[in-house]
Amino acid sequence: MMAQANASVHNAEKAPLLGGAGGGLISIPERQPTPKPSKAGNIRARHRAGWLFLAALFMALPSLVQGAESGTIQSVRFEPSVFNPAQGQSTSLFFYLTARAEITATVYDSDHFVIATIAEKRAGVLGTNQIAWNGKDDQGAIVPDEAYYVVLESAGGAGADFRYDPALISGGETVGITPAEIDREKGTVSFTVSQAAKVRLRAGVHEGPLCNTLLDWEPLPKGVHVISWDGKDASGTATVWDYKRFNMVSEAFALPLSSVITKGSALSKKDYWGGVAEKSGSSVLAYRLSSSDALKANEKAKTVSMRALLSKERAMHRSGLSNQFLNGEPKLSIATAKQVGDSPHLVNITISLDDFTKEVLDETRYEYVLYVDSIRQEEKETGYSPYTWAYDTKGLPVGDHVFTVNVCTIDGRIGIASMMIDVKK
Repeated sequence: MMAQANASVHNAEKAPLLGGAGGGLISIPERQPTPKPSKAGNIRARHRAGWLFLAALFMALPSLVQGAESGTIQSVRFEPSVFNPAQGQSTSLFFYLTARAEITATVYDSDHFVIATIAEKRAGVLGTNQIAWNGKDDQGAIVPDEAYYVVLESAGGAGADFRYDPALISGGETVGITPAEIDREKGTVSFTVSQAAKVRLRAGVHEGPLCNTLLDWEPLPKGVHVISWDGKDASGTATVWDYKRFNMVSEAFALPLSSVITKGSALSKKDYWGGVAEKSGSSVLAYRLSSSDALKANEKAKTVSMRALLSKERAMHRSGLSNQFLNGEPKLSIATAKQVGDSPHLVNITISLDDFTKEVLDETRYEYVLYVDSIRQEEKETGYSPYTWAYDTKGLPVGDHVFTVNVCTIDGRIGIASMMIDVKK
């Protein structure tokens, strides 16, 4: 029953989007699910004991770790800041050295995994330097669409030793998105991002279901953006913007300074990392959680988080420090069958999470919430899939009705599926 919503033309109407910077979620149940320990949570919990030590350590950090405009390395930037490696495009890393030094440049993804070393102990000159990156990892594979940042290290004595790491001083802060509007005739949504950021744009019904996630923490450069949307829900079943209490919520958090964004990859992040994991003989989730690369990334993530939490100047978004790979929108499907027996009005509604979502949410509490024609009907706190709901349609008028299911996690992730059910006498 899952169908791709197609771009279509509707009546010529422009409607402002509700919500904005730091906007709230649509359709989070009033009663929050009770969490159980998850695999990801257990790994994170094992590291918490060291955070107090890290806090004390950061108070005494030497000047070796600096910001963007001080020390040996200055004026770091990628040009262009958005490029398509799949089409053979590349980008150039520019930076200014205040003294000659050997330079090592390492590219990281949003979850602090090492992606590529694009320079190692390369001779740097006094003044502006340039290093090319073709958008490939150290194994020569094109990286997935994502935002990446670079860590630069200089060595050479006489004050030349320096480390530029933008993730330690930036990224994750709440970013404004204003204004935003829908053009129904063109089938577009437009909005402005005040700086390079990851953006989530969701459509639904006020005090009702979340119906579609148009952008799921997609990295975007600063400026005006226009995306296509035909107003349909995620399954292409209903026209969401025709609902009386239609609402949209936009949120964004900043990328680290001097980040670069790749576009056009044929592989999703899950497929790319699945290939990396397969080469190491593990599943994608096991690799991202417990491989040696993951352990290094987790340690870096702790460092980044502690620096952010200790800062008085940085207003962090609640999702700005989360694991972006694991915290994507849950994927699910919905199917129905008439129940055989003495209750012809009962319909079995079966909700199934996809295999990767099931693995990510393993041992984690989440809720299923059922809506009919955008009105909440029931919710079930459960922790397994597939789940079958016996719903009595006796009280519904004869005709077509939109059944929408949201799966809601305790940290605000919401998956969506819907279908049309024809209720007969």
